[in-house]
Amino acid sequence: MTADPIRQSVEAIAAEVAKTISEDAFEMLRARIDDIKRLDCEELRTVKQITEECPAFGENRLRCLIKRAASNGLNEMGVIYRDGRRVMIHRGKFNRWCETKRSGRPLTRRPRRRGSR
Repeated sequence: MTADPIRQSVEAIAAEVAKTISEDAFEMLRARIDDIKRLDCEELRTVKQITEECPAFGENRLRCLIKRAASNGLNEMGVIYRDGRRVMIHRGKFNRWCETKRSGRPLTRRPRRRGSR
């Protein structure tokens, strides 16, 4: 029985990539691929759908969070999926990310400084 030539090509490319990148980067890439394999497409939402389901996040605020995904932890938790210009948000992971940001203290407004505008 012969092996699938496409599978052999992919395995050969993976072996070459493994030689050229660091072990940590390779493991991170492997984890990301495994995560994508387990992806539940039913959980993916567009920005507009998330804002409709959760009115606490406005569309502009959500786009701002996506823009800064590398610094605020959205990328690390695998919340954002990009396909060209289309951005999809994994609803379950987004909810977990929101839970990590909850501090347990009430939101208070800072007093406005006089004379500043």
